[in-house]
Amino acid sequence: MSPQSAALVSWFWVEPVIIALLLAALLEPAFQRLRAVLPRGLAAGVTVLGTLAVLIGLFSFVGNQFASQLDDIVGQVSQGVDESRRWAVNTFGLTEGQITTWVSDTWSKVTASDELSSRAAQAGLTVGHLLTGFFLAMFSLFFFLYDGKRIFRWVMNLLPVPAQPVAIGAAQRGWTTLTQYVRVQI
Repeated sequence: MSPQSAALVSWFWVEPVIIALLLAALLEPAFQRLRAVLPRGLAAGVTVLGTLAVLIGLFSFVGNQFASQLDDIVGQVSQGVDESRRWAVNTFGLTEGQITTWVSDTWSKVTASDELSSRAAQAGLTVGHLLTGFFLAMFSLFFFLYDGKRIFRWVMNLLPVPAQPVAIGAAQRGWTTLTQYVRVQI
């Protein structure tokens, strides 16, 4: 495995875990409130599902806004293309036929090349990575909420015994700072 591939693989799981950690810092108060009335696993599940519902709602809102303004966007792009064509005709003395021929030749080269299919495959791969990262983040978020303290203790036990008290103190202060930072940013 090449060093670039190894770095890509490591970031493939590191970024979703970091995102889950930030979300856990943000959602811990909600989880603790639910934990007072529900079992720990159910409270973590409800918190993650609630987060998913909020994210889906936000994406639906953005999608609806985009769809409702799509006609305006298409009109503005069409107007921009027309203005660019007029500018090319006036500035360079080109004819409409020359511009149309150049555009159609360029389009046929783009669609005839293998580059288009490789870019489509790359786009599909990217979407797959994003979805996998999203579900990995939600999976990690569930376990950070459900059993974050045990995970923390396990990680701290990996350190040499003399370094554990210092690392635990630093990690606790870091967690406090992280939770305050995330809440302030929201």
